[in-house]
Amino acid sequence: MIYIAAAGLASTLSFVVLLLMATWYVIPWLKSRSRADALTALLWVQAFRYIALQIFSSQKFGFAVSDGARDQIAAGDVTGVILALIAIVALRYRLRVAALLVWVFVAETVLDLVNADRRNPRGAFLDRVRGYVAHSHLLCSAVVGEPWPHRLAAIFPTPRTAFLCPRIR
Repeated sequence: MIYIAAAGLASTLSFVVLLLMATWYVIPWLKSRSRADALTALLWVQAFRYIALQIFSSQKFGFAVSDGARDQIAAGDVTGVILALIAIVALRYRLRVAALLVWVFVAETVLDLVNADRRNPRGAFLDRVRGYVAHSHLLCSAVVGEPWPHRLAAIFPTPRTAFLCPRIR
């Protein structure tokens, strides 16, 4: 039970800290920039979603995830990376299609998240991922910026990093 409480506390503190940081620093900074520059800064965070490709090695080292779920996670995140980078280039060169590309990226990301939940309506995959304590949760949310960091916790349980993410039993 202590692990669940610690994970809940860590999630709450992470949310509060990120909310304060966004309110005091990120939002004012974004407002001081042009729309293109602000969107570019936000898209750069998403350009690192390729980290989800680590799910292939995690599966090899014992993380229980089906090949179908693994492939959908990887494909959705890599597609998001590609769309984010294309939108960044379009914003950088002030192409007329840039706003449309940003919306295509947003739509793909939403569909990726909806698909992740639809594929596992009973949450079997997410239940296994929730077995990792707050460290992986905080690391994913802080570094990757993924709205549902539990999806990415799968990248950490390798033999060399298992001590970072003990499972709740």
